Amino acid sequence: MKKFFCLTAVLATIFILFSCSSTPKGACVIEGNVAMPEFGMMYLVDYDGTKIDSASREADGSFRFVHADSTVMPKIVVLEFRNPESEADVMYLPVALETGQVDIVLDEYVDLSGTPLNDEIALFFDDLQAVSDGFSAEISTVEEMRKAYSAFYLGKMLENGDNVFGDYLKLAYARELTSEDLAILLGE
Repeated sequence: MKKFFCLTAVLATIFILFSCSSTPKGACVIEGNVAMPEFGMMYLVDYDGTKIDSASREADGSFRFVHADSTVMPKIVVLEFRNPESEADVMYLPVALETGQVDIVLDEYVDLSGTPLNDEIALFFDDLQAVSDGFSAEISTVEEMRKAYSAFYLGKMLENGDNVFGDYLKLAYARELTSEDLAILLGE
């Protein structure tokens, strides 16, 4: 009987600890660190320019967003890193709002990870950098570069055709497609 009461007390304590968590169940938690102190404000911004949320950079460089509206997730938004002292000093990063923990480090490079769609966004930018690194000023013409980027964007749009990141790619990069690749995307 004594073991039963001890076990009940332990289980009750665990239940209280988990039920008092400050993060709602099913939320998207974005935690990050900005190494550049000039970027003191961060904003989550919707496609139409509506600011969804804001956060300040802490003294240690950290910031945090908690998005709990599961009715609109998954969704791609833009995370704006802003210098409050210079309106022109802004960096933009697409981020997926989806259930889970998203980690962002903004330093010399941007590191984005934590959920399936955010991992896909990070892979997109890594692959885009690889395409860029493959060019040489001596051997690549502008037309070759345009075709290579178009093929890359089309491939990523088709690869992500079943998720919101694919929708974002179409919105952000369809104008970069050649007419031939645009016809493929449109199924013509």
